Parts: sequence; C-alpha cells; structure tokens
Amino acid sequence: MAFKPLCMATGIGSFFHQDVSAACESILNTVPEMPLWPQLANIDFREQMEIQFSEGLPCVVLDEAKQRMYFDTSGDLEENLPGWEVIVGCQEASDIPLFVKSVKLT
Repeated sequence: MAFKPLCMATGIGSFFHQDVSAACESILNTVPEMPLWPQLANIDFREQMEIQFSEGLPCVVLDEAKQRMYFDTSGDLEENLPGWEVIVGCQEASDIPLFVKSVKLT
C-alpha cells in the first residue's frame, strides 16, 4: 500500500471563547477539514499552552489560587532531576553569553 500524504495543516491555539460549543462551532464553520486543538484559556488557566506542555516536568508548580504556573527551583535541583547533570546554575545564568562561549561542543 503506497503512502499518500494529504499534507493538511493542523492547528493548536488559543481561542477567546468562554463557551466550548461556540469555539467548536467557529472552527467547524471556518475550517471544517482542518484538525484543530483549541485552547480556551478564558475558561480555565490550565488551558494555557505552557501549562499543558509542561506536565510532568520536574519542579513545576500549579498555583490554583493565583492561576499561574511556575518552576520551584528553591530546593536541590539535582535531587529533583535524578540522572541529570545541572550545568547552568545561578552563577552561570548571571552571564549567559559568557557561559555559552565557555561550553565545549563534543
């Protein structure tokens, strides 16, 4: 069986709607043939792209009260990242251009 790509576009993006049905209706009326994943951040802050795509990352904290996400790096990063080598810390982050120049690519 020969592979015949359809080369269709897909979409992921934020919609201003506060009603799921209205967002879906808008998509189906505008681009019915296009697979599209609407993110409805006006309904729930967990619909924001960075929150959806950071699930499972170490140190991620969802603050329900403030409706935001952040990385808690107050602890020992190496403890939160078993098997990882932390090469950028506070010292290096204070001068990223100098740090980048010092990294040897192998």
